[in-house]
Amino acid sequence: MTLFIGQKIERAWWFRNEMERFLGERNATAAVQKAAKEEGASIGPVKVETLPAGDPRLSDPPPQWRDAPCLLVSARVTAIASPLVKESFVANLDRRDLDRLRQVTRVMHHQARPDEPRLSNTDADAMIDEFGPKVGERMLREAVDMRVLN
Repeated sequence: MTLFIGQKIERAWWFRNEMERFLGERNATAAVQKAAKEEGASIGPVKVETLPAGDPRLSDPPPQWRDAPCLLVSARVTAIASPLVKESFVANLDRRDLDRLRQVTRVMHHQARPDEPRLSNTDADAMIDEFGPKVGERMLREAVDMRVLN
């Protein structure tokens, strides 16, 4: 389900006695809150209404509940969280370390694939992001230790 701001999330619960009503309010409220949470949405106050059997706002209930009143629990979506953006490893490197990793990546790439053209900064950065901080850190240490870089 894709939610939008202002949309109403609703859950219905038919009941025959006060215990079922109490359980229904608790369960339907939890279902509204869960639906919002699963979509990363915030909701306003939860509204609980008791509707008589046959109310036109309700869909047809199961046969055993045709003459039973219904709780209609609802809340409006007030905000939707932005999707998380994957953080770039390259963006967190200082310039000197990034230049070092690009150089090492180009050397390693050329050794592995000598027939391919030299990597651009964009291609080298994509490889550095893909292999992540652990490999980048290990490659940098090896290059410095071997005095390939200072």
